[in-house]
Amino acid sequence: MDILLGIPPAPKLLIGVACCLCATSLVVEAEEVLGPDARWVRVYGWVQIGEKLAEADQWPLALGSYLEAEFQLKILMRSAPNFEPEMVNYRFDWLKNEIPRLKKKLVGNEHDIMAKYLDFISSFEQGQSERFNNQFEKALSTLNYTKVLLDELIAERPAEFKMAMTSQHDLLLDSIDWLNSQLNHRATLVTPSVINDQSYLGSTRFVNEDDLPAGVPPLTISGDLFPSTLANTAALSFEKKSGAASAIQPGGEEVISPFRENELSDVPMSCKEVQLPGAGE
Repeated sequence: MDILLGIPPAPKLLIGVACCLCATSLVVEAEEVLGPDARWVRVYGWVQIGEKLAEADQWPLALGSYLEAEFQLKILMRSAPNFEPEMVNYRFDWLKNEIPRLKKKLVGNEHDIMAKYLDFISSFEQGQSERFNNQFEKALSTLNYTKVLLDELIAERPAEFKMAMTSQHDLLLDSIDWLNSQLNHRATLVTPSVINDQSYLGSTRFVNEDDLPAGVPPLTISGDLFPSTLANTAALSFEKKSGAASAIQPGGEEVISPFRENELSDVPMSCKEVQLPGAGE
């Protein structure tokens, strides 16, 4: 049959496990909405994963999958006792027979391997639940830890488990990559733009008198903007720094430096002196 389909046995195992994993992970999102229906899909998904692994003689992994299915089924029976009782009872009895049968097949440290596999399943389920509840930071932390557990598990039997758990590994990495992309996108939305130059564009900056350079060309101070006391103070300061004499006029009138008095005679000192078109007509 495998030859007719053109699919060798190992890839068929991977395809089957991949489909089951997708079903169990996607149902996490809908669990709160669908209730017992979603829980049942999760139960059936882990049963199928266990069957595929048992066909490949991966007994500790198959047994772990059956134990997870039994765990989910007990939750279903407790939370929704009237949900499809005939179907649920049949699957419960089936698991009660299969689990002891697979336990007898474990040898050596395979009980420890099964325990690690159950830790992986628990962490994976938790991370997926956090992801679909929009707890992205917690989900990423949980799934990164899940990857550590999976790598340790594969290291027990690299040649066998790496192929048997390729689908779990790929699905886990896809989830981690997706969470990283979402968190990076969120960071770009909340991080304000930072201006590193010193131009102070669009801002108000108060300039002290000592900030002004010495020896600048003489200035014209408008009495409309500065009271006579401030104008006198500024002019005296200019005299002190430059050694030039300023014509200080009291009463808030214009104060023009004698160095540029002739040059600035035709220059309006404020907007009030600008003749607008049609203003004199």
